[in-house]
Amino acid sequence: MPPSLNRDLAATVLMDAIYTTDEKACQSYGVSVRTLQRWRRLLAEGDAELIANIAAKRTAADLAWANKLPGALSQGIEAIMECSAAIRNDDDAKKNPAVIHALAGAVRICADVCLTSKVIDSRILGKELPIGDGGRYPS
Repeated sequence: MPPSLNRDLAATVLMDAIYTTDEKACQSYGVSVRTLQRWRRLLAEGDAELIANIAAKRTAADLAWANKLPGALSQGIEAIMECSAAIRNDDDAKKNPAVIHALAGAVRICADVCLTSKVIDSRILGKELPIGDGGRYPS
């Protein structure tokens, strides 16, 4: 590999191409698709520095995404609560099967997220979830 290769740029474009398309990623960074393909070959051949750069960028991207998740969940829950309040004040909406189905789906997703969080926490702590406790989650 030539010493002038900018592995940081290569890793950035390779990561971007995963989440968009090769063409969009290359256009964003001013490189050709052929260059991107060459970088992929270097990656497949085991270029340690390029692999390390990609791993670092992946970790940073995962952390950025994970840091945004609580806020997004909070906003989603607030929106569901607002919709629920609006439905309670609208007799037609309370009788509309599509509205009821949508609200039930939103509540189910929230319950799934809550349960998944409890399961993950339990596994991290090495504790089993109680069985037959009337549906309550461990505290």
